[in-house]
Amino acid sequence: MFDQAYYRPSPGNGSSALLGTMHFTWAMARRGNAEGEGGKDSTNKSADKMDKLKPVKQHILWKKKAEMLQSRVDELEEENGLLKKQLEDKSAQEQVASISDVVKRYRRVLKLVQRGFRMTTAFKKAHVSRNAVKDTAAIAEIYIADKSVLDQFKGKYTLLKLAQLCQKKIVGELAEKIIEMKNNKQLIPFSAKKD
Repeated sequence: MFDQAYYRPSPGNGSSALLGTMHFTWAMARRGNAEGEGGKDSTNKSADKMDKLKPVKQHILWKKKAEMLQSRVDELEEENGLLKKQLEDKSAQEQVASISDVVKRYRRVLKLVQRGFRMTTAFKKAHVSRNAVKDTAAIAEIYIADKSVLDQFKGKYTLLKLAQLCQKKIVGELAEKIIEMKNNKQLIPFSAKKD
C-alpha cells in the first residue's frame, strides 16, 4: 500500500528495524497512490475529505476571529470616543473656571476703581498684578459686555491666547459698547494708547 521510499525504519539493531516507525504525511500517502497504486481506497477518500474540509474550517475560524477583532475594535473606538468627550468636557470646565477667575480678579479691581481709587492703588488693594489683569482684560470685558461671544470659542486655549482671540472680537457695536462702559466706569478704563 505504501511506497518503500516513504517508509523509514528507526535506526538501531535488526529487531527494532522490523518494528520501525513509519514517517509519512497525508500528502505523501496521496502522492504514493497517484504515482503507482492507482486505485481509490478508503485512506485516500478520508484524506481527500480532510483536505476539502480544512480550508472551510480555516475560513470559518478566520471569519470568527475577524468578527471578534472587529468587535474589540468597535469597543475600543467607542471607549476612545467617550474618553475624548470627557477630556473636552473637562477642558471646557477648566477653561470656564479660568475665565471665572479672570472675571473675579477684574471685578475686584473694578469695584475699587468705581469707589474712587486710582488704578495703581486699586491693583495694590486687590492684591493682583496690573499686567495679569490687563493681559486678560479682553476676556472680562467681553464676559461683562456680551457673554455670548465667549460661547463661540470651542476647544482649549491658554488664557493669553483666549484674550487675544477676544480682543479680535471687540469690533463694531461691541467695541462701541465697551468704550461706553469704560467711560461710565462699568469697566476698568484701560486705554489702548497708554497701556
